[in-house]
Amino acid sequence: MRKIQKHTGKAFVTAASAALSILAATMILDRSETQRFQEQQQADTLNQLSTVRARLEGAINTRLLLVEALVTHASTRPELTQDEFTAIASPLLERYRGIRSTNLAKKSAISHIYPVVGNEKAFGLNLAATPTQKEAVDRTIASKKSVVAGPVKLVQGGTAFINRSPIFVKSIEGKSEYWGLASILVNPETIYEEAGLLQESSNLKYVLRGKDGLGEKGEVFFGNGAIFQEKPVFLSVTLPNGSWQLAAVPKTGWYDHSPVTIWLRGGGMTIALVGSIGVFILASEPARLQLAIDRATAALRQNEETLKQKNAEMKALNSALSESEGRLSQFLDAMPIGVFVTDSHGNPYYTNQTGQHLLGQGVVASVAEQIQIQYKIYQAGSDRIYPQESDPLLNALQGKSVRREDMEIHHPDKIIPIESAGTPIYDADGNLSYAIAAFQDITERKQAEKLREDYNRTLEEQVAERTAELSQTLTELQLTQDELVQSEKMAALGQLVAGVAHEINTPLGAIRSSVSYITDFLNENLSQFPTLFRELTPERETQFLELLQRSITNTTIVSGRERRQLRKTITSQLAAQNIEKSEGLANILLDLGVHDRLEPLFSLLRQSDSDQFLKTVRAFVRLQASTRDINIASDRAAKAVFALKNILDGIDAVLTLYQSQIRQGIELTKNYEHIPPIQCYFDELNQVWTNLIHNALQAMNNKGSLTVNAIHNHENIQISIADSGTGIPPEIHSKIFQPFFTTKPPGEGSGLGLDIVRKIVAKHRGQITFESRPGQTTFTVILPIER
Repeated sequence: MRKIQKHTGKAFVTAASAALSILAATMILDRSETQRFQEQQQADTLNQLSTVRARLEGAINTRLLLVEALVTHASTRPELTQDEFTAIASPLLERYRGIRSTNLAKKSAISHIYPVVGNEKAFGLNLAATPTQKEAVDRTIASKKSVVAGPVKLVQGGTAFINRSPIFVKSIEGKSEYWGLASILVNPETIYEEAGLLQESSNLKYVLRGKDGLGEKGEVFFGNGAIFQEKPVFLSVTLPNGSWQLAAVPKTGWYDHSPVTIWLRGGGMTIALVGSIGVFILASEPARLQLAIDRATAALRQNEETLKQKNAEMKALNSALSESEGRLSQFLDAMPIGVFVTDSHGNPYYTNQTGQHLLGQGVVASVAEQIQIQYKIYQAGSDRIYPQESDPLLNALQGKSVRREDMEIHHPDKIIPIESAGTPIYDADGNLSYAIAAFQDITERKQAEKLREDYNRTLEEQVAERTAELSQTLTELQLTQDELVQSEKMAALGQLVAGVAHEINTPLGAIRSSVSYITDFLNENLSQFPTLFRELTPERETQFLELLQRSITNTTIVSGRERRQLRKTITSQLAAQNIEKSEGLANILLDLGVHDRLEPLFSLLRQSDSDQFLKTVRAFVRLQASTRDINIASDRAAKAVFALKNILDGIDAVLTLYQSQIRQGIELTKNYEHIPPIQCYFDELNQVWTNLIHNALQAMNNKGSLTVNAIHNHENIQISIADSGTGIPPEIHSKIFQPFFTTKPPGEGSGLGLDIVRKIVAKHRGQITFESRPGQTTFTVILPIER
């Protein structure tokens, strides 16, 4: 009995041990399955995220790197026109969907843009002064490399990712000078759509941060930022000289346990229970024990097969990741710019198709210090290997971003000048992982620079020749100007003399005409005067004197129309009084200026010789008028001859010269204060007044108002001449005193009049100014009383 109990006790211990072993194995399998499941979730998420990243990098970089083509064109042709820019930019927008616009910003202010329609508000926008874009612009200029900004709110509406690259051109001295910026604006929604971020069917939630290419330090600009607190899967999205951080988590969240865990645990407990019972039985019966061991071994092998299947699935995921990397290589191979990548130790890692074409070979095993020799990269214009301290790729391995334009790749049959930019690439922890060099053929740019240098040299020679010719021409013009000034002075003097002669000849002609009339009258009537006066009765004598007085004192001037109307009235009045020859008498009365208060004359007019009597009175009235004309003409002649004595007399003399033009429709106003005499060149000052008054009359077309003011202002005399002409346009105010400048048609003026006026006034230590607006122009001459 004791043996049975002992054997049963051993069997119980063996069964318990078997149960514990099975439970332990179940726990290990549970933990392994949980870990595998969590890794599977992350692997699935990483696989989808890698695909999205590859699409995202391909979509954004393919478009953003096109800005390098704009940089190349602008640096080669800095005077690029809008039409030329449109011809360059339009194929880019037609080829790639989602490019909103491209632009050039000369001195950071947008000067070229395509398309123009819809982007008019962006013209002239100073990017460096725009708060939302200033930081990215300053970073671009300071680093001298491309910087991705955005998404940025645009002044013309909407948002865009913007890749800006600085443009530097070579000055004549060979220095690199900042020209401006080249920018390409990409619609964010197009990028998100092509990357698959907007797919409703996706089982992941995505989030992007790193606004303006600042990586994990940048702001969130797509998705919910709270995802970063849910243990997401991270991937870095590489941009030109920057990066974004892409993260994702399952929409349902992370599962803590595998769906088979409950079955695994239940099965383990069941197997432990059954196994322990079986072991207990087999411990008593070895054959059954062996059978239980075999079954347990089979179960373990089945679990091993399951693990192998899971490992195969992991390999498939890794293959998908490799495929995504292959697509990225295809995108890079499609770029028109060479790309060369090394690892952090400088070992060549990758080069795209364009890079292989330019270098003449693909990736060759080499160390960083031997890359220049391996690929035959030389200093431009020499046979020296390019120095390592300046090489962009080696600088990138040291964490520096460098751009160089003095590099050449030497092939047996040709030499290719290149521009190269090196950029370090960091991992998520900030450690250097790769160095990348982007380079392009700049043969056309170098040829254009040489053509420009040749053109500048030729232009300098032509400028020197032209300068010598202009210098000689200037000397000849100065001599011609002196001759013209003297000619203008003589012309003005001739005009003055001609005017004086005219004003003297006019009154002399009036005197000659009046004297001729008086002579004829006396010759015809002098012998009849004694008889005439003897036959006059006292009544007739009184009537004779009254008519003579009324005629002489009457100064009313009537027009032809008024005369005709008065003749009809007088004729009717005389006819009503039965006076004969009423029409003839009416004409004589009108000649005498007697056309009212006719009643006292009716008795005289009824006399048969009344017409002869009135004609005699008219003859004496005309004799008196001739005498008056002689006096007036004498005064005018005297004034013209003797007026040139002081400033006011000179002005009045000039006004007298232009009296015939003034009478045609000029309203003349003179406001003279008492002006003391001054020491001056009277004839030259008269030339000043002649020019200013002549110009004023021409400006008014001889119709308007002319005002001459003379003011005694302490130590100065101020003469102002104002006209009501059209005025002087503001845009030529600064030119009117320049020699040879004139607004008159060819042949009507030499353009020296006001220049001579200015010089004469300066000769008197005075000054001349003017004010002009439509309807009033005033020239003011200020002369010192004592010189």
